[in-house]
Amino acid sequence: MIILDGVAFPVKYLASKTKILWILKESYEKNGVFFWHSGGIKTYEPDTIKLIHKKRGKRHGTLRMVSLVTFALLHKLSFERAKEVFKANEYDLIDAVQQVAWLNLGKVAAKSASANNLTYLFNTWKEILVKQIKLYNPDIIICGNTMQYFSNDKEYNFNLPRGEKQMFKSIEPNENKIYCYYPLEEQGKLYINIHHPSCPEDSTTFNGTWNECINELVEIVSDWDKKRKQILKKS
Repeated sequence: MIILDGVAFPVKYLASKTKILWILKESYEKNGVFFWHSGGIKTYEPDTIKLIHKKRGKRHGTLRMVSLVTFALLHKLSFERAKEVFKANEYDLIDAVQQVAWLNLGKVAAKSASANNLTYLFNTWKEILVKQIKLYNPDIIICGNTMQYFSNDKEYNFNLPRGEKQMFKSIEPNENKIYCYYPLEEQGKLYINIHHPSCPEDSTTFNGTWNECINELVEIVSDWDKKRKQILKKS
């Protein structure tokens, strides 16, 4: 079955001062029932509240982490502070995730965990993915360990300048230097490749914790946004 993604709440997305697009892997279904889709994140529905709190063992729930990280980025808060707000009022987190665009490499529901290499999914849906990205025209693209599929494609890559590539300090070892970001202030764009949001916090690829990683991400976004605004003032 097709799992809906994209801009679920256009008014909120267009009203956001910083338009954020997440590119993740694929959604899942069991016995013909999918867990959720981007248009189903309703603020006051009990099912949404359950989903936003959900974890999978040591893994973070994807919706939970996207909500927390998005809230931290939009409000320039530390990850610790975002979690404090979450405990006090989960509706603020739901409002934050309603402001973003959300794409999956695979548009058809998967049965279980994603494969290590999803090139086949990208090749199947890449034309639609590229059309979606152009239409949504985000300021920030956050890839949950998915940027490499675009980078490896000759026709549908992001055309990112090599000289602008910077590495995350909070992620080691960074094999093949995949966890990186491109702060293109003059273009008003920021491209990021980070762990998938469901990554366990005790993963060996962290040089610290999820907290440190997201705090670094907040600093990256804040610095990029400041430089972008300075360029806009001069022009």
